[in-house]
Amino acid sequence: MRQLLIGDCHFGRHSNSVVWLENMLGFFNTQIIDILDNKQIDRVVFLGDLFESRYSTQTQVGCEVKNLIRKLITTYTNIDFIIIAGNHDFYDPKEEFHSYNIYDEIFGPEFVEYYDNLKICVYGEYYDPFTKDLFLPWYSTDNFNTFQETIFKYKTASINNIFVHSDLVAWDASYRTLLDDNTQVWAGHIHYPVEDGNYHIIGAAFAFDFSDVNSPRYVYILDNNKCVVVDPSADNDNLGNYIERNGLVLEAILLT
Repeated sequence: MRQLLIGDCHFGRHSNSVVWLENMLGFFNTQIIDILDNKQIDRVVFLGDLFESRYSTQTQVGCEVKNLIRKLITTYTNIDFIIIAGNHDFYDPKEEFHSYNIYDEIFGPEFVEYYDNLKICVYGEYYDPFTKDLFLPWYSTDNFNTFQETIFKYKTASINNIFVHSDLVAWDASYRTLLDDNTQVWAGHIHYPVEDGNYHIIGAAFAFDFSDVNSPRYVYILDNNKCVVVDPSADNDNLGNYIERNGLVLEAILLT
């Protein structure tokens, strides 16, 4: 199983800037498509905050993102796509407003039901019993009791990887002691990469502001529980730079 992990995208950033939107679409239509064409990917995971504004996503932005996702899932029918809802994807952080989210507004449940290779985790977790991977939306980690109940639900089945939208640096012992020593956690939400043992904040796939321009940006390939950081700008025959870190093999894939 080769899983492509993509951090925060924030489509609609900079007040729904059309220039920003075109640059992001260009990024997907060149670099990400190149990875899907050449890296034998089995699953793509968006780690939350696909959209920027929980209040006012412009119609053009919503339509372009929907068309992009449709293009990906119809072109690569042999690849599964999983989108985890992040905090920017909800109208309000209060759980009673859970149903007010960008995915129901832009996609609607019928869109997900129509395509077998797309799952959007908004209202609860998704667990893959074959890969033993657990996917949790923002609400499922922001509330500790919900997180604890979910982990207990699947712990007997074992969990290899957990994919979340959360600040793992803020996870104290109450969170971490719930997990087995071999479980790896992969997160969006924080926009720069952080490595802490089994806890991996992969950072955003884009430089969002001028202060980010000189910071390296990555997407990751998780290959049978070994992590590969991917450089779409490299030649297809060049597998990149490998770094041994915490028992994982990281292949450098630097985004341009």
